[in-house]
Amino acid sequence: MSEYAEDEEQEHRKSLLDVICSHVLRDKPVLSRVMFAGRRTHKEEALKGIFEDLTDPSRHSYEGTGGITFTGIFVETASNFIHFLEGEPKNILSLLANLHSNAAFMDKMDDVQILSYTDDIVDRSWPKWAALVVDIPGKAIKKDDEDATIGEIVNQIQRFQELGSQIFTKEKLQIETYLAAVKNSHPDLLPTVAMMDGVLDSGFCLTLDEFLFLYNKPVDITLQSELVWPIPPPLKY
Repeated sequence: MSEYAEDEEQEHRKSLLDVICSHVLRDKPVLSRVMFAGRRTHKEEALKGIFEDLTDPSRHSYEGTGGITFTGIFVETASNFIHFLEGEPKNILSLLANLHSNAAFMDKMDDVQILSYTDDIVDRSWPKWAALVVDIPGKAIKKDDEDATIGEIVNQIQRFQELGSQIFTKEKLQIETYLAAVKNSHPDLLPTVAMMDGVLDSGFCLTLDEFLFLYNKPVDITLQSELVWPIPPPLKY
C-alpha cells in the first residue's frame, strides 16, 4: 500500500466516539429551553390565546422536526404568567421576537423577563404544548436574595420537567384529563403567584428587550485587535 493510500485510509477511519456521536445525533436537532415570565396588564383578558397563536407553526414561519415545533407549558394566574418552552433555538428566538414586535400582544402584558435559557437540552421533557390557569398564593421569596431567587427558578424548571414526565407517554385525552386535575393532585409542581412576583421583583433576570438585544442577532467575532479605524490611542502607564 502506498503512503498516500495509508494516509487516506487513516483520514477516513472513525473512532468509537465518532461512531457513537453519529448514531446518537443522527437527524436529531439541537433543542433549547427558555422559561420567561411577566405580568398581566388587562386582568379581564386571558393571555392563553396570545401564546396559542405564537406557538402555532401554521401562523408563523417556524421549522419543526418530526411535526413538532414547540412543547412545554404556559401557566397563567390572575396577575402574572410563566412560560416553560422547548424547541429549536432559532424557533424560540423567533417566537420571542414575534412577541416583542407585536404591539397588540405586548399591550396585554408588562415586565416580561427571561428567567432561564439553556442552549442544548438533549431531549424534550414535554410531549406537547399545554396551558393552565392556576392561582396558588405560595410563600414569598426573600427580597434581594439572589441565591434564593436562582434556587426558586431552578426548582421550578425541575418541577415542570417532572410534570412533563408524568404525561409524556399518555394519549391526548389522558393528558387533558391529567392537567385538568393537576391543581389538586400535584399542586407542589405548579408555580405560585408569590414565586412569580418575587422573581420579577428581584431585578436579577434579563428583560425581553435585553435578551433579544444580546441573542437575536448574528454573532460578531471581530476582535478588538483587528479593528484598524479609528486607531485606538496608546495606553498610558
